[in-house]
Amino acid sequence: MKLESDITGSTLYFFEMEPLTVVDVPDNASVRFCLKDEPDGAILLDEQYFPDFDGKIKVDIRDAISEKMFLKLPEIGKEIIQEDSYHDFSLEIGDLTPFSFTVNGFSRKARQVMSDVDYLRIPRDYIIPVSLHNFSVRSGLVYDGSYDSIEQPDFICTTASGKGTVTRLIALSDSDALSLGNFQIRLECNSGTILSPRYQICQGCFEQYLFANRYGGFDNIAMDGALEFAPETSHEAGLYDGGRERISSETRHVYLQNSGYVTTTVTEAMSELICSPQIYHYVNGVFRRIIITGSSVSVNSEGHLHSFSFKYTYADAVHPPQLRGTGTSAGIIGHKSCAGCLTVEIDNNPMVISHGLNRFPSVTVISSDTEQVECVVRYESKDVVSVSWNGELSGMIYLI
Repeated sequence: MKLESDITGSTLYFFEMEPLTVVDVPDNASVRFCLKDEPDGAILLDEQYFPDFDGKIKVDIRDAISEKMFLKLPEIGKEIIQEDSYHDFSLEIGDLTPFSFTVNGFSRKARQVMSDVDYLRIPRDYIIPVSLHNFSVRSGLVYDGSYDSIEQPDFICTTASGKGTVTRLIALSDSDALSLGNFQIRLECNSGTILSPRYQICQGCFEQYLFANRYGGFDNIAMDGALEFAPETSHEAGLYDGGRERISSETRHVYLQNSGYVTTTVTEAMSELICSPQIYHYVNGVFRRIIITGSSVSVNSEGHLHSFSFKYTYADAVHPPQLRGTGTSAGIIGHKSCAGCLTVEIDNNPMVISHGLNRFPSVTVISSDTEQVECVVRYESKDVVSVSWNGELSGMIYLI
């Protein structure tokens, strides 16, 4: 039994990693794979595997190590150095000699390419992500526009060398947006010239979705398609006093984003957005992490119309109070006391509320930031309800 490709002491690139293949495995033998993070020795994978009919075992370890490859998200306008681009691991495979190897969290092409995206339509308040992997900048950052060029020599530091990546999120100023029109960002580095996607500044409202790409940085895709609120609900019923009554209900706050028109290359790059472990929605001036739950891509028969859509929830289970373009609140900001209604201040999780209303009231949880919070509601009886949620929370519960 042996490893098909010896990776002892090697540096592997995460996005080009192939499954590890063990050959010449005896029939009916099980082989233990034990993968550890170094130097702390934390076990990431410990499983037994059986060979196929050719006496081979193939194991893809990328899922096990992907949690170690998260990028830090900088604040808008600030620059950070991602110092953990390289990670060391050790692996024990059956009775083979244990060995160590290193994984670079990005693609082998990270030094030459900033993004897979070619062209983007963007709003005037666009947030531009810029990242540099393992090299230094000679000229700083240059906007090459159709009408003008703007140099920003101090916008990127010159310390992105060794085993790190420099990342900055740049808020496009209104004056720059007016003067640039159609533009690219150019970086003159010690490994050559690196260009960003080409940006076309457009009027209108866009949603912005930032995601970690395979080159050690972020892409920010602006979409002018509709953003829809598409809640998903589930209910349970039981018997009370000889009749069937609802005993619990749960609402999942799901949002559906439609891209609008995008190029073929952007459509292809969207597979990276959909699969990225780090995706953020720009809302109310900050990037909030989202979890994608479904997606679809469409190309018309002539190959000219490209679009995609995806569903998501917010990772923090707190929801923005307003959807763009609706003009109405997506969450209830507050209730006045009324006959048959009850307002309760949050002081525990879960909250078990004896309300005495002799019915199954509608339950709404509003945080101290006046945002509606996703919660789990369970009716213990017509006079008692239990409400729970994820994380710490202060605010009010409204029974209507």
